[in-house]
Amino acid sequence: LWGTARRARLREGDDCSAVLRWVDSMIIGLRLCPYAQPAKEAGRLRVVSSDGKTGLAVLDDIVAEAEILAASADEVSATTTLLACPDVPEWQDFAAFHEFYTSELQSGRVLSRNLGLDVFLVAFHPDCVADGEALTTGDEVAVQCGEDVLLAVVEEEDPLTQTLSVQLLGRILESSSDSEDGAEDLAVEAFDEPEAASVRSSDVLWSLATTPGDGAATRRSALGKAPRPVLHLLRMQDLATVDGASREEVYRHNDACLQEMGLEAFEQKLRSCS
Repeated sequence: LWGTARRARLREGDDCSAVLRWVDSMIIGLRLCPYAQPAKEAGRLRVVSSDGKTGLAVLDDIVAEAEILAASADEVSATTTLLACPDVPEWQDFAAFHEFYTSELQSGRVLSRNLGLDVFLVAFHPDCVADGEALTTGDEVAVQCGEDVLLAVVEEEDPLTQTLSVQLLGRILESSSDSEDGAEDLAVEAFDEPEAASVRSSDVLWSLATTPGDGAATRRSALGKAPRPVLHLLRMQDLATVDGASREEVYRHNDACLQEMGLEAFEQKLRSCS
């Protein structure tokens, strides 16, 4: 899986410039991430571009950049990295980029799981399409767990790490997820006691309680866009310092910002960064 270590290029070309404009104009300018401005002003935000033309070549750059972050213990080293990935032809298509992120990058967890590097990856893409409507506390969902499909109740969703805290209720024996009345067609082998678990959002097959039509998925898609395919490397120790209430405040601000600004104006501002 891992090749010879590469080093992504710090370059003055269009790709890094576009990402920096996006950071200044949108991430900082619209206050989409309150932690971006202090990091940039302190010189701790690193923006680099991979010249890898395949996913595996980019993966080597990811590892090299993650090792830099994992080793940064002083007060002047970078603590977060934006890696532009403009040169993989297949990744012009969001579906291919997203497939690589969810499979090869294990929805952002490949570095901690395979290499012991406490670095998490968040993906952005010019044509990002979010998966379905946002889930809320109390929603019942079907979750793929190995070969089993389990019925679960959502306790909390973390869009940043794309994980759900759930209570697993039982094993779904039969389902008709394509029917309009999904819940009535379920046969569930209930557990003796609900089991607390953390699952990936990508493991949710379908929801019994999502209310369609409120535009949440469209707004989440817009917030997941960048002028280039970008992988954001975050130290997990920094993520751990942000409590749930602070994250929820950021999500509410971003959603309100986008609703007030309007999707068309938001997309136009994004295009101006390119």
